[in-house]
Amino acid sequence: MSTGNLNDGRGDHVANLLTNGLVLVAGGTTFQLKTTELYDPATGTWSLTGDLNAARKDHAGTLLPDGMVLVTGGGFAGGLTLNSAELYDPGIVVATKVDGHGSVNSHGDRITFEVHASQSNGSISANSFSFCDPASDVCLTNAGIRNLSIDGNTADFSGNAQLDDGAKVHYSVSVTDNGETGTSDTISISLSDGYSAQGTLVTGDIRIF
Repeated sequence: MSTGNLNDGRGDHVANLLTNGLVLVAGGTTFQLKTTELYDPATGTWSLTGDLNAARKDHAGTLLPDGMVLVTGGGFAGGLTLNSAELYDPGIVVATKVDGHGSVNSHGDRITFEVHASQSNGSISANSFSFCDPASDVCLTNAGIRNLSIDGNTADFSGNAQLDDGAKVHYSVSVTDNGETGTSDTISISLSDGYSAQGTLVTGDIRIF
């Protein structure tokens, strides 16, 4: 059975099942690879997390009693071995990804939306945002995200886009994840042409991780 693809192709890496049920995959080779990813079995998705301090392959990863992972040794793709070690702490993971879809009621209208965005080392590696408010005849499809900021359980993002009717706008969006699968997450949308909408989800879910 297939599941979600890794963000980075890699070999000679290590994988550890964490105490929170996620799987940590660290390092490996696509030449010199420092990135690490988390796999969520509940959704079948991968998200980038904090980079290793040193690129390494053929290293060891050991889950410690306190839930942290000790990463030791290994080498570079060119054959140089490493005597360094580092710790991965799942308790201080910086959120790097936001996914969401659903609908909200705003001023009596039903607004649907979908967002997918992730960032690594300050750059956005995958992004799209769509929403539609039929009552206001405002729809935006697969807009690119230029700026993304995640602070705790809230993500703010923005970009320039062309509405389905051809009008060009700048948009800003803020979404909040309540930490559970459900409908109490919130979203607010504003466009440079004066349109705005906000509300609590009546269907769907927003996840920030």
